[in-house]
Amino acid sequence: MDVQVIIIIAILGYGLGNFQTGLIVGKIRGLSDVREHGSGNAGATNMLRVYGYRAGIVTFLGDAAKCALAVLIGHVLGKAIGLMDGDAELSALLGGYIGGFTCIVGHCWPALFAFRGGKGSSCTFAFLCATFPLGAGIVAAVLIAVYLISKRVSVVSIVGAVVFIALTFIFRRNYPYYQIASIAYVAVVLLRHIPNIIRLIRGTEKELHREKSE
Repeated sequence: MDVQVIIIIAILGYGLGNFQTGLIVGKIRGLSDVREHGSGNAGATNMLRVYGYRAGIVTFLGDAAKCALAVLIGHVLGKAIGLMDGDAELSALLGGYIGGFTCIVGHCWPALFAFRGGKGSSCTFAFLCATFPLGAGIVAAVLIAVYLISKRVSVVSIVGAVVFIALTFIFRRNYPYYQIASIAYVAVVLLRHIPNIIRLIRGTEKELHREKSE
């Protein structure tokens, strides 16, 4: 494996993750920092709650796009350099996993914004679609049902992480690198949702709704 290429992909992925769509949308529209309101996060869910559906949708699309780009960059570099000797397909997939995962990390803990970002739900959706389409389809079906029942985005994110890791071990059981990456991903998701988990246990977690008009 080419460690230098892995480091380059990781740096590029993390750098793209630092692009905080919610903060940029707020700046353009002359709004205050969304991290000072609601849940204190810069992601699409908090943008929707604080500044409305349009701001939330734009933030979701922007954050999803940056992760998709990170996966694409990792895919291209991994395949071009050959991270896995003699296997171009696995090299591309591994590069995409590294790019996507580090983008999620950069989104959650952006160095350019005092390490206060979002929770990674939008990025994760793009990451799954780009690296594991079959898994993304199954996860999406499960999560729609979970949301209709719970009405809580945090529950959707947590369940999605668990389903993703289960599917990885089922469909990609012969690829330990992907299993390791899925474990790392789930760890990030659960870490970012510790406050939500605590509120869920206490029964104080809020349903998704708009709290403030635009």
